[in-house]
Amino acid sequence: MDMPESVVRRGGIGLRAEQLELGLGDPNDTANIFNYRQQVECDEASELPEQAMSLMRKFGFPAFMIPASLGGALDRPEDVLWAGRVAARRDLTVTLSFGSTLLAAMPVWLWGTAEQRTRLAQALVSGSLGGFAISEAEHGSDLMASDAVLVSSAGKVFLSGAKWPIGNATRGDFITVLARSPGASGDGFSIVCLFKADLPADGWTNIPAVRLHGLRGFDLSGVKFSDCEIPPSAQIGRDGLKQTMKTLQVTRTMLATFSLGSGDSALRLALAHLRSRELYAKTAYDIPPIRRQLVGSYLDLLIAECVARPAFRAMSALPGRLSLWSAISKYLVPTLVEDVMADVGEILGARKFMREGPWYGMFQKLLRDNSVVSVFDGTTHVCVRAIAAQLSVVLERSPKGIDEAGDAMAAVFSFSKGAVRWEPDGEKLQLTNRGVDEVGQNWRHAVTMLGAGSSAAVTSTTAAAIELLVRELDEEWGALRKRVAGLRAADPAFASSAEMDDASRMFSLLWAASACLQTWLVNREETGGDFGAGDWLLGCLQRIMHRIRPFDHVQGLAAEADMLRRYDEGLMFSLEDFPIAR
Repeated sequence: MDMPESVVRRGGIGLRAEQLELGLGDPNDTANIFNYRQQVECDEASELPEQAMSLMRKFGFPAFMIPASLGGALDRPEDVLWAGRVAARRDLTVTLSFGSTLLAAMPVWLWGTAEQRTRLAQALVSGSLGGFAISEAEHGSDLMASDAVLVSSAGKVFLSGAKWPIGNATRGDFITVLARSPGASGDGFSIVCLFKADLPADGWTNIPAVRLHGLRGFDLSGVKFSDCEIPPSAQIGRDGLKQTMKTLQVTRTMLATFSLGSGDSALRLALAHLRSRELYAKTAYDIPPIRRQLVGSYLDLLIAECVARPAFRAMSALPGRLSLWSAISKYLVPTLVEDVMADVGEILGARKFMREGPWYGMFQKLLRDNSVVSVFDGTTHVCVRAIAAQLSVVLERSPKGIDEAGDAMAAVFSFSKGAVRWEPDGEKLQLTNRGVDEVGQNWRHAVTMLGAGSSAAVTSTTAAAIELLVRELDEEWGALRKRVAGLRAADPAFASSAEMDDASRMFSLLWAASACLQTWLVNREETGGDFGAGDWLLGCLQRIMHRIRPFDHVQGLAAEADMLRRYDEGLMFSLEDFPIAR
């Protein structure tokens, strides 16, 4: 596989991701191997699209799973953001087969020895798949209740227990396992990375794959170990439970790319169909409620991107923030894209249910496949709980000292400066943010920057509308702080209450508003054009306020022209100009 020493970038976009997009070709063209009709046919047969998998390997997708220090193309976190969107807009079954492999590899990148990293990098280059065996049938997300156990005897190490359900457990060549490791000081946990070729044939067996509602060709199966002797060198670092929780911070962040890619295809399909379909002597797109609904879906994708970007960049620039930011991204991005799917499905009407029709019935597959993203690496409920656990401390912290976080904000929001190079180091990740959240706590400073002056590209009408929305959002920030403080004063167990879940969901929306505003403030002068004009920001803030106060705020048609321009010019539905092969 060709792995260049450096990856050329235009803004935040790696040239390698653009090459992947163009190499895979137009998914609507059945002459291309990776096309929608082929993906739907494989899905109907519950088969993994092997030809598409091979093409992904040919054009270097496995390189995006390998750090640049080991010869891969995972140079900066955004490389995965863009490459994942390229793959996911075509097929989530294929994308998650590779994504599960990256999840399994991540503990090795973060804590593995030089020998472990080198061997795994070589395996991925050769096309190997893998899975991270965390879950158990009886315990779900309760990792502390794990029954899988490592036992040392006479200088040898043995593994027993069953893990299920696990992505790529059967197809994978390696599997990374979280298991209990009893010791003199009590039970601990360890992570081991096992290559199946190293294991005795009678020491393990696969648990058959389950049939799925979506991702029908995806290998979601399990593995059972029975006094299976494993190489002593398989253990990765120490304290497997903390390592797993930190690993999930990274992989939860990366899952946003799958939702963004799926949402792009759903909106693109809807626009293609509705702009060519005649109803009532006009195109279906010209019907006002349909236009507004499609623009709303476009804005949801932009909001999701603004949420995902700082979380991705934090992996290298501010890894200590991921405990909170990854949970916000993992909760909010799939939720927003599920709303995109619902809106597009409502507009398509009866065609929503058809496994034939526009794009060979691809919307049905997109709808089913995307619904799984919110479950992987921590369900929506788990992520909201993770936000609730830190919310009180984060909201109580004074913004003083955060207001001057200009360097941090540039590192996570700037298009032109690019993200900091990623050097995997699990010790830089933290189990909590320790009360620091520059994106949320920098809201007041962002409001001050907005009031200090506006870009010449912004019309007075747009500027006034943005300022009004910002004032209303500022009121919501204040109300949320009072609400959480009241909950804390009334109940010692407030952090685990249902009311705190509600507060966490509200906080995530306000955090998204801050991310949108700061994305614009950091880039408006240098980027200019439609971005600098701010219509997209106005639309995103309207959309967020409509979610907060649905009866007081109606999302309008701000950014409609930008949505149509991106569709007509063959650009991804994004804030950056990423060309697609249509």
